[in-house]
Amino acid sequence: MLIAIGLTTAVVVGVPVVLFAMDTIGRTLGTEAADAFAKVVYNQTALVDEGHISQSAVEVDVPADVVVSAHASELTISFMQEETVVASWSETYIHDIELVSPHGPGVYHLTIEIVEDVLEIAFIAVT
Repeated sequence: MLIAIGLTTAVVVGVPVVLFAMDTIGRTLGTEAADAFAKVVYNQTALVDEGHISQSAVEVDVPADVVVSAHASELTISFMQEETVVASWSETYIHDIELVSPHGPGVYHLTIEIVEDVLEIAFIAVT
């Protein structure tokens, strides 16, 4: 009888703890992937925006649950889970931004160039 109570208690307490740990690990891995993605996008964008290079074309892997948005000269990359922003990174540039954002996770060609004083950033899906 005591063994049954002990096992029941271990399961009742242990299962939620394990599920919480798995959720935390998943969130951490997702945040790290989103952060690495954001660094690549921001570094390439800064090179073009500041005139170090005339254009950039790189292949990037957009992680799941990442949203890329722009308003005026600010570019924001957010990592979301269950419609909640878990982490968000923003950078402001010299030029206003025109953005064609990724429509989901996957591999994209990221192109960045200045056209008529506007920083054009486009994610084009690799098929």
